[in-house]
Amino acid sequence: MIAVSLPDELLKRLDDAVDKTGKKRSFLIRESISMYLNNIENIHEKKEIILNTSKPFYEVLIEEFKN
Repeated sequence: MIAVSLPDELLKRLDDAVDKTGKKRSFLIRESISMYLNNIENIHEKKEIILNTSKPFYEVLIEEFKN
C-alpha cells in the first residue's frame, strides 16, 4: 500500500472522474499510473532505437510513423 498526498485541484479532478465513470479512486489511480509508466517506457524505447541506429534520423522517423 502507498499513501499519497494530492493537491486539492488534482483530488477534485480525481473525484470528478470517479463520479463520471463510477470507478473507485484506487482503480483510477492504478490505471493512471500504469498508463503513465507505459508512456514513459515507450518514449524511452523510441529514444533507444534512435540512439542505437546507424540510419539517418529522418529514416528512423519514417519507419516509426509507418508502424
